[in-house]
Amino acid sequence: MRILEFKESADTIEYAIGDVHGYAENLACALRMCATDAANNGMKARIHLLGDYVDRGPDSKGVIEMLMEGPSDDHVEWLPLRGNHDHVFAAVCRDPRHELAREWWEHGGQQTMMSYGWDPLTHGMPSDVAGWVPKAHSDFLASLPLGHLVGNRFYVHAGIRPGRALIDQSDRDLMWIRNEFLKHKGDLGMVVVHGHSPEAVNPQDHGNRIAMDGGCFYTGNLAIAAFDPGVPTPRFMIAKAMDFDPTYRRETEPLPAP
Repeated sequence: MRILEFKESADTIEYAIGDVHGYAENLACALRMCATDAANNGMKARIHLLGDYVDRGPDSKGVIEMLMEGPSDDHVEWLPLRGNHDHVFAAVCRDPRHELAREWWEHGGQQTMMSYGWDPLTHGMPSDVAGWVPKAHSDFLASLPLGHLVGNRFYVHAGIRPGRALIDQSDRDLMWIRNEFLKHKGDLGMVVVHGHSPEAVNPQDHGNRIAMDGGCFYTGNLAIAAFDPGVPTPRFMIAKAMDFDPTYRRETEPLPAP
């Protein structure tokens, strides 16, 4: 399904996490912050990840592996969405001659490939990305839904086209739209929680939409919004790599040497 619908629950805090772009340590920190916040409030956590897990940052592979592994906390649910970078990366893995392959390569694809062991000094430009990337990784990204509807709140990567019913929104708009959506000041029919358009001042509540892309790849800030049951306005948090707890990554992994 492109768009999944979830029921609001009085015992669950809904969280949103903005664009990760290969910053695995920030993501691990953000996930832990959400889990801890919910536990401290005696609640469950449902975490909507707004996409763009790959490109630009140093550890796209680690981000995908983390999301595929899923949470270890029983009171936490992770719900990743597909962003445009994830969509294109998965498409290039399937077809290295994809029409957007060069654009992907020039907008973070090289950093993604380096996380899979590709070395620009020794390997040259890869002719077959799939030779470096496990099929399970690209299949995972390609399988992700494009939106989550919870009550009157819609979680999506880029946004929606104003004036168009949710069922009629195109995949491209859900993953790519900018100006028509960002400049719209009127009622959208729901509150749209989105990433895709980075600003250092994000997260921001614009009333009809909540902007969640804090530009982690250049600010180091991974934005988090917490929506408490029955409360219309979110609480905002920021996850930084310096706050990363390495014990959260994998319970079976040894800690890094000091």
